[in-house]
Amino acid sequence: MTELLRKAVATLSELPPEKQDALAAMVLEEIACEQGPSHPLLSIEALEEEARLEYLAGKTEPMRF
Repeated sequence: MTELLRKAVATLSELPPEKQDALAAMVLEEIACEQGPSHPLLSIEALEEEARLEYLAGKTEPMRF
């Protein structure tokens, strides 16, 4: 593990659990995208948590149908 990754993990460990999970979901999603379609996608639970935190952070917009 690189020194930068160690520092990132140490910093993440100080965040509240919901933020840790959201950031972990983003990292796993990025890794899955880089590895291509032969690797399984994130779990529905991880995607749900990421979407929930984006909503709470005001990063979403209502869909107008």
